[in-house]
Amino acid sequence: MTFSLQDQAISRGDAPPQSVCTNATMLAVILGMTVSILVTFWLRPVAHGPAAALLYIAIFAAPVAFAEIVFNKSHLAPGIGMNYARRDISLSRTLRKLVGLWTIFGVIGLSYWLFPVYGQALYAPFFWLVETFWWALLAVSIPYVALVDMHQEDPKDSLWSVGDKILTLRPGALRDERNFLLGWLVKAYFLPLMYSYLSNEIQSLRDFDFDSMRPSQAVYSFLYSGMLFLDLTIAAAGYMFTLRALGTNIRSTEPTLYGWVVTVMCYAPFWTVVYGGYLDYNQDWSWGAWLWDNEPLYIAWAAAIIVLKTLWAWTALTFGIRFSNLTHRGIITNGPYRWTKHPSYVFKNMFWWLIAIPFIPQDGSLLTALRNCALMAGVNLIYYARAITEERHLMKDPTYVAYADYIRRNGMFRFFSRERD
Repeated sequence: MTFSLQDQAISRGDAPPQSVCTNATMLAVILGMTVSILVTFWLRPVAHGPAAALLYIAIFAAPVAFAEIVFNKSHLAPGIGMNYARRDISLSRTLRKLVGLWTIFGVIGLSYWLFPVYGQALYAPFFWLVETFWWALLAVSIPYVALVDMHQEDPKDSLWSVGDKILTLRPGALRDERNFLLGWLVKAYFLPLMYSYLSNEIQSLRDFDFDSMRPSQAVYSFLYSGMLFLDLTIAAAGYMFTLRALGTNIRSTEPTLYGWVVTVMCYAPFWTVVYGGYLDYNQDWSWGAWLWDNEPLYIAWAAAIIVLKTLWAWTALTFGIRFSNLTHRGIITNGPYRWTKHPSYVFKNMFWWLIAIPFIPQDGSLLTALRNCALMAGVNLIYYARAITEERHLMKDPTYVAYADYIRRNGMFRFFSRERD
């Protein structure tokens, strides 16, 4: 038996396991993002923010999807089950899958209509998308489902099972597809948020007014918005492109209530309650106001914030079109993930300390500073809890076990007795 140099390096702990997102992924991300940014902000063929976001995501994702199929061959990965050499057309299977898919769409749509929170202006860009293109989604789903079914090694998957149980009037048996349906719940919850945020950020960057601010403030604000825009690009595209045909589908979903709670509490609308009622660590006092009269220190502090925000965005870019909370869509081991298992959490928690300055309260009181720092530490603990639940979920994958062992030996926190980044 022979081993590749990569296998030998992994066995010595000198290199992490192969990442599901490769250098080809990153090159495709750079290409797609460059072209889509030029079209969105220079050519501007579409003025409407939500429509511009859709065009932007489509242009961005095209080369990344191409890289997944042609270079990464993600559809051939273990557990994906796609074989494009296979040709097995079954009208019965396809109909069952379409019944399952359209029922899921219907339940999600009913939930959006039922819960008042989705009537807020925040979600308007996403619901413009739904109201404008729902018919296209249904139309495209027919050839897509047929195509995937035809090329699956085991076409009787969870979607088929959902459709079959609905048609045979066995809704109680759907509990067997709990993990699959939880994956749809993840998408239903996060996609409206991320698409709406991205749409609003596109409009904000298009309308950015450099002349209304002093130069250092304008540069900082523009770079801050730009890095946020890149991060939202990956998030929105990730939730839109969970596709088995590309091999980017959800392999498993976080199974515990605890894991879900510590995750969704970090996002709207729940974060408003958590932060406003319990963890209000900044007391309406910003670092910019603190350093406004000290230009050199203002610039230095702003630069440190932008560096952390850039590292945070870089972590997101590493995902390509695979980003998703609460799910396993392949193990990433390159980029900043070569240093630590949770680079995004490390960078964003450091970023929050700099941007919120809980240790510099407006009233100058030591007690206020201690209180604010304790509240900020509470936010850090939430992300620590998220890291624990994510590791517990991913440790079911042998690739992640090998990766975790590599980080334990070589990661940036290897000197701690128990590496939890």
